Amino acid sequence: MNINYVKIFIFNFDYRFLFHNSRLTLFPSNEHWFRVVTGKMISGEWSVFLLADYYTRNFKTKNSTDNNLLYTPINLENRIYIKLGYELKNSFEIYLRSGYTNESLYKNNLSIKGWNIMVGIEVNKGDI
Repeated sequence: MNINYVKIFIFNFDYRFLFHNSRLTLFPSNEHWFRVVTGKMISGEWSVFLLADYYTRNFKTKNSTDNNLLYTPINLENRIYIKLGYELKNSFEIYLRSGYTNESLYKNNLSIKGWNIMVGIEVNKGDI
């Protein structure tokens, strides 16, 4: 399911639901993935965007406890980011992005999580 609005501001909502049926999983093993992207041009050069991803899974495995699903087509990272950008010209933008991420790994119930901040440059070579 996807909802997309692009007028005064940008709003995009995605939802994906997957069932799994394999020799390792029992039905109804499933995954849910939600994504929200919203943003707005503050002025002619400034923009602000928000990205939020939420992922959850419910896998029921067959008799063996060693069965670990190693691949899924959905992004496993739960995250929330805010991005502030300044467009110097149509093909060149500098930005500051900061947020929190938490990725749950299948093997051994591990997770990678933490806060980050990034200063970046975006160049669109098609417009240069």
